[in-house]
Amino acid sequence: MNLNIVNIEFDYSKCEQLGLCASSVTDILVLNALKYRKFKNSKVYTHGNAPKTKEAFDIFFISGLPNHLGIINYQNKNVKKLDIIKNEPQDKMSEKIIEYYNECLLTQRYSLSPEGKNIFGIMIGEVLDNAKNHGGKLSTYYAAGHFNIEDGCEHGKCRLVLFNFGDSIYESLNSEDTTEYTKKQLKEKIKEQTSFFNRKWNEEPLSTLYSLQYNVSSKRKSQHDNRGKGTIKLINSFMQIGQNNEGKKPKMAIISGRCHILFDTTYNLKEEIIDGKKVPIIAFNEENDLSKAPDTNYVKKIEEYFPGTMISIEFYLDRKYIESQMEANK
Repeated sequence: MNLNIVNIEFDYSKCEQLGLCASSVTDILVLNALKYRKFKNSKVYTHGNAPKTKEAFDIFFISGLPNHLGIINYQNKNVKKLDIIKNEPQDKMSEKIIEYYNECLLTQRYSLSPEGKNIFGIMIGEVLDNAKNHGGKLSTYYAAGHFNIEDGCEHGKCRLVLFNFGDSIYESLNSEDTTEYTKKQLKEKIKEQTSFFNRKWNEEPLSTLYSLQYNVSSKRKSQHDNRGKGTIKLINSFMQIGQNNEGKKPKMAIISGRCHILFDTTYNLKEEIIDGKKVPIIAFNEENDLSKAPDTNYVKKIEEYFPGTMISIEFYLDRKYIESQMEANK
């Protein structure tokens, strides 16, 4: 927005890994900046170089800035992408994400059944609905995907990013629209954890972690309300299927406001007995106990503030591993 700046340079020369999440946010900022400068009739020129590793190079040129600026139309037959989609109707956006995922699955000679499409659509739909309804009045929400099969490999690595600019999860839970039922539940959790609070663990990451648990939603009115399952079910599904036959694990992250939560299969969703009922919980500690502090390598407060919520998922699609899981679950 500084009209005195006429050149912006992007230096990727030392970039060895490039997350689709970081790439997508950068691209949106740049494209909006160029749109703003055009509106102001003030030119700005972009320059830069490319990452040197093959994986980061492909993300950068096929799903990244050069592609979105229309500079280069680089193609690779081993790459499938879901280009950034924004603020489309929920059912249309869900359908595009399902089609993209199914196209990636087809590389492993599998496809989603009608039931699978329906289940996946419900999970994606709830995540998009959260982004739309809990991000605030000015919220904008996006999705993007990038899948590649490395030379000499049969399996591929899939990336899916869902994010919005607007209120963070913490801000949404503390808004006027949050139900008294949820506020009371959250207040009780904060009271339990206050003695554990430190530089990396305080009310904001606690609230964000609590929001991921089953049947937690800012719109939930009672214990019988069935809201609040989509995000954690989506993540758990990819964690179960997302490994490859060589033992490489999926990685997923949620960034919202000043909170960062990392999933890498070290801690998983488990059923615990609470008030005589089985309840799925992920607490990120050895006891899987939400009344105790989590491992701050996995749930922590960060200094930088992200204005909204990002769910970044990186997982493998490997026919051999999928078949081994199917056999184990017979």
